[in-house]
Amino acid sequence: MYYANPETDGSGQMLDFPGSNYLWLAPLMADPYNAVKVSLGGGGVNGGAHMVELTATPGGIAYTELPYDFTQESGERISAMAFSPIDPSYRYVLTTGGHFFNSSDDGDTWHLSESFTGPESHYFYGATIYPSKTRLGRVVIGGSGYSNPPVYSSMNHGVTFTELDNGLPNTLVFQITGNEDESLLFAATEVGPYVFVDQQQSWEDLSGFNTPDQVYWTVDYVPELSTARFGTYGRGIWDFDMSSDSTSVEEPIVVADAFQLYQNYPNPFNPVTTIRFNLPENADVRLAIYDVLGREVAELVSGRIVSGVHEVIWDASNVSSGIYLCQLTTNNSLFTKKMILI
Repeated sequence: MYYANPETDGSGQMLDFPGSNYLWLAPLMADPYNAVKVSLGGGGVNGGAHMVELTATPGGIAYTELPYDFTQESGERISAMAFSPIDPSYRYVLTTGGHFFNSSDDGDTWHLSESFTGPESHYFYGATIYPSKTRLGRVVIGGSGYSNPPVYSSMNHGVTFTELDNGLPNTLVFQITGNEDESLLFAATEVGPYVFVDQQQSWEDLSGFNTPDQVYWTVDYVPELSTARFGTYGRGIWDFDMSSDSTSVEEPIVVADAFQLYQNYPNPFNPVTTIRFNLPENADVRLAIYDVLGREVAELVSGRIVSGVHEVIWDASNVSSGIYLCQLTTNNSLFTKKMILI
């Protein structure tokens, strides 16, 4: 369906899939040169695995099947498509059989990565391709990781790939995106939200004690908010604030009649961060830092503390990059916040 203006259009133009052999949710790729044109991943008019060009016209949606057939094995279809945001003449296609193709001439000719078979796709959602917005030629792909790594990275437009799965479970990866400088990559997976910290070259689980144990279908990065926004299966949208500027992530203090642990700032951080907590009354308090295996790496506060808002600085110079848990224990309460050291 096409809406020229989704905010005002009461109805849009519709088109049934031309032909057959499409995924349930067939991939779409915007045309970098024409706002009313997209590519649909097939399938095809007569089967096969073609790209089908869709164009919105006053009379409806017109379609043209492009000639190249990406089929490498029976029943194969296109699972993901993308173009480089740095140079849109570079195009990329991944198939349900894990075959990867690249083009350097706007898709006029295609080249198969012959020595590589990557992740297969989910039958419903397909797979994902993330072309770098900072390094031309870098491409990250994700899909099914049940019989192979779920994520691979290439630095030469997909001619060769290396595994990018350190710290990532063998699961389905539905979508990948990155922050502005790609020091962080985010993956929506079947087992939760994950972040790849480039400095430590490993994936970390972003889920915390308050996030749902659910399938995470989608992820977008919102640069204006420094936020990774994940969509889940039936549990709504969850935002993860990844700001590193303390002026933008410091939580306003609202003195409440309750114990409270605030999110550290900045977060992610390197190597110093500020942790604040509120006590509505005098209390025995312990504030400690743990790694993801539950091992204590620092004790910041221990003893009787007077009521009010308190601020503690943690210098993490002596520990490695990664995910850490800040835990505040009071009389009858336990609070935890997740922190990322980069």
